[in-house]
Amino acid sequence: MILTMHSVVAAATANQISNTWIAWLAALITHFILDAIPHRDYSLENAKYGWKDKRFWILAIKIFIDLIAGFIFIIIFTRDRSNLFKNIVAGFIGLIPDGLTVLYYITKKNNLNQFFSGQNIQETTPSPINSFWIIINKSLEKFYLGFHNKLHMIKMPRLWWGIANQFIIFLTALLTF
Repeated sequence: MILTMHSVVAAATANQISNTWIAWLAALITHFILDAIPHRDYSLENAKYGWKDKRFWILAIKIFIDLIAGFIFIIIFTRDRSNLFKNIVAGFIGLIPDGLTVLYYITKKNNLNQFFSGQNIQETTPSPINSFWIIINKSLEKFYLGFHNKLHMIKMPRLWWGIANQFIIFLTALLTF
């Protein structure tokens, strides 16, 4: 699912639950439920080119617009303003698994320095500086390849079906605020 979908559904779910902590836990769970539904995603492939490459920035702008759109919808559609803070936090919590996925993708080749220097990310021999990132990456790998990836819908449906699923879920979420 796109980020807007995850944040809006997480916030809409949290909006229905009075206990804040349970609402935020439910927001996290919605991420995995949504990923199990057939949908379409955009590729993160261009992240491998590093921040100095135009392709990376096109992806970054797409992600930024997707991210901001979700929170604009949350702010606009939250009718009970006393729930706004809870809903915004829930929106961020609903994005945590995808944020960890991006961190995993960037660190999986053992060299975060390549990402920030603008080089294509390639496997390198780990240096002491990268040891911390290797530990983080191994933890993320267990999460990503273990739990998140197994729940994630593996085969993308036809374009119209994937978009239709997200549109129906999105409208339903907006109606529940």
